[in-house]
Amino acid sequence: LAGEIRAEVAFDPGGASIEIDGSRLPRVILRAAPETMSTTRGIEAITYLALPSGTAPVQVRVTGLESETLTGLSAGLPQSRLAQIPESGSPAGAGAGTGWMRGVQLQAVRLLPIFREPSSGELQIWTRVEIVVDTEPSPIPAGIWLPERTGTVSEKDFNDILRTMVA
Repeated sequence: LAGEIRAEVAFDPGGASIEIDGSRLPRVILRAAPETMSTTRGIEAITYLALPSGTAPVQVRVTGLESETLTGLSAGLPQSRLAQIPESGSPAGAGAGTGWMRGVQLQAVRLLPIFREPSSGELQIWTRVEIVVDTEPSPIPAGIWLPERTGTVSEKDFNDILRTMVA
């Protein structure tokens, strides 16, 4: 069962905007496809991957594949806030821990789709990001709740919900 799980997230440059409020970081509003972003905090987004039963994550790799300039978004952004956005060459994301839901292990992945060119201050967005999770065989730990029956309405409902939040 060891292997890898691959997923791709596409960010829409036309759907990006920046809000500045009293928080520590500028808040970047993003649209992504598939609709797997469960939260957008500051300059990051979180998505989840469901791991096959009987496996555990070994390593998470996040690679930006294609990017575009976000024209005009850095205009008016104070230099102190602009400096908080990762520079080009920074990782496009990283693993952010795992959790369990109804016997399914979820790998959280922190995405950093916005970066800046230090020389020009221009902002860029990764329009395509690839996530690869390497896995190894691992038993389900004791104490993880597993549904007792399969094929129930609640299992179908859970699977429908899971599909909306997992890449």
